[in-house]
Amino acid sequence: MNLTPAAFELSISRLIDARRQQRFRAFHWSEEERQAHEAMGFHDGWGQSLGRLDALVTQGMPD
Repeated sequence: MNLTPAAFELSISRLIDARRQQRFRAFHWSEEERQAHEAMGFHDGWGQSLGRLDALVTQGMPD
């Protein structure tokens, strides 16, 4: 793992229950970087992506 000052973030994914839960965490190097990424919409983007994945899994692929 390359943890240099230029690194964007460190993300850890852990399966809580292989069928139901997955926990995602993102760690930023500073509060300023966290705020900058939040201002760019990263937080909402992750939620939207997770919503799409949930719909895909629960409703299936469109024909």
